[in-house]
Amino acid sequence: MIDKKYSFSFDPEYYYCNNNGVTIIVFSYTRQRFINKRNIPMNELDELSSVIASIKEPEKIRTLLDELLTQAELRNLSLRWKLMKMLKKGLSQRKIASELGISLCKITRGSRILKDPDSITGSILDSI
Repeated sequence: MIDKKYSFSFDPEYYYCNNNGVTIIVFSYTRQRFINKRNIPMNELDELSSVIASIKEPEKIRTLLDELLTQAELRNLSLRWKLMKMLKKGLSQRKIASELGISLCKITRGSRILKDPDSITGSILDSI
């Protein structure tokens, strides 16, 4: 799997309309690094990760998450964390699906993450 990939985008920088009504657009060239296959710009994700890591009080992190995420996104994040804890405890995927009302696909993804020996999530769950 490739961890990093590059994307090239051309953003309209200047619009010009000549006498014939033809619009000419000048594009600026931008190159951004992306993480994984989700096309999340690394510089933005790195900055956000650093900001969260710099916050020492859990209530301030909660406030930041409340300000950045919708209620649905917060519910999904909380649900994903709960499913990871349940998987780490050894509950079956079917029991988790039944209890949380989520698909086996979502649970299988969590299971794959925890099986990875380099998983940060797994090591964090081991320590709590």
